Amino acid sequence: MLLLIACQTAYAEDMLTVCIDYHCERQQQLPLQDQDWHQLLKPFSRPADSAIDERENIRQAIARFERLTGSRTPTHNDLPKNKGEDEIGQLDCIAESRNTLHYLQWLERKNQLKWHRVGSRVKRAPSFIDVHWGAVITETDSGKDFIVDSWYGSNGEPPLIQPVDLWLRKAPPFN
Repeated sequence: MLLLIACQTAYAEDMLTVCIDYHCERQQQLPLQDQDWHQLLKPFSRPADSAIDERENIRQAIARFERLTGSRTPTHNDLPKNKGEDEIGQLDCIAESRNTLHYLQWLERKNQLKWHRVGSRVKRAPSFIDVHWGAVITETDSGKDFIVDSWYGSNGEPPLIQPVDLWLRKAPPFN
């Protein structure tokens, strides 16, 4: 009985659940094999020397997660922002932020983050019709929060990482 429980637990840990449509109304579970993890964690093959380096590793890893997900789901159709609103696989900021947070949590569970800890999702709402969501990481040394926002790019493009206070004000480089 113990062996069966261990196998079930190992299998559950290697399943990635991702949003595949607007508002994350539909999700899909993807099994991850060793070769998948090798590719996903490749940006961390050389440990980061600083928080800045680690944020770049995170950007590259999130892009890899999206490309892997897109190869197995309709999210390969995901265009920047909401440009493909009527397309199957197009994600809005709700779905993007949930997927990104999930990917970040996986990186944290795999002990890849030395300079950051994973936070939660945050909402930017300057007006009723301009609500936007992103995932947060916190730099461990400074306590500074950064947004990780993959909504601005197409599937598989590295996400925006920006201090949360700038993101909340919609400061450049993205509006």
